[in-house]
Amino acid sequence: MKISGVAIVGRQNEPLLLRTSEAQPPCEPIEHIIYAALDVVDDHALLSAKKSTPDALKFYLGALYPLEDGKCYGYLVNTKIKFFIITQSQAHSDQDVQSIFQQLHSEYVRMACSPFFKQDAPITSAKYVRFVDSLLASGS
Repeated sequence: MKISGVAIVGRQNEPLLLRTSEAQPPCEPIEHIIYAALDVVDDHALLSAKKSTPDALKFYLGALYPLEDGKCYGYLVNTKIKFFIITQSQAHSDQDVQSIFQQLHSEYVRMACSPFFKQDAPITSAKYVRFVDSLLASGS
């Protein structure tokens, strides 16, 4: 799967990390894609809050926003941190996308366990940024 962008957005919808692939950037600016996808995430969060079913506990939101040459996928965790992946093609297995989100989330949790981590501040951890860049470079 070719990943052209990764974004992490905070609880108040402030961008914490925006990274794009230098080799294959998205067709639109990543900020426009993410803000369009945030509307869908907000709708999903409102619907999930009203449900008391196990579906309300799912982090993976699926494809949120179609692009000319790919899709934007979303992942919302209990702390209201939102993860986004922008891909280059239309057809991807949900299991593959979920696996990448789980990796991103696991690394985020490791980073957040640091005593130097600042909640709701832009991500400056060189280790986390290298991890995201490796996802973008490998196409995972």
